[in-house]
Amino acid sequence: MKHTPGPWHTGKRHPCRVIAQAETLHGVVAMTCDPRDEGSERAVEIANARLIARAPEMAEALRKCTRLLECIGWRAGSPIHGELESDISLVGNEARALLAKIDGEA
Repeated sequence: MKHTPGPWHTGKRHPCRVIAQAETLHGVVAMTCDPRDEGSERAVEIANARLIARAPEMAEALRKCTRLLECIGWRAGSPIHGELESDISLVGNEARALLAKIDGEA
């Protein structure tokens, strides 16, 4: 893993939303601010912070999905037979590509 380990938490640190490794907001990972209005509690700023804070969990969920797909026979670049073949291949390839970007490999 190349990123700061999760879980991550969100909170307010004037004038921004903070994404941090601890609930006490120590170990800041990222900050979101709306440059148009520094003191705002804008819905977009809050939504961005929540999305960023869930990134480690989303990456782990993708890893679990690709492991599950591999258990049923999917491998990147290899066909799966059956009526869900194209869906499984599409989801598997998209998940692998996103994980590669998360891990800095793409």
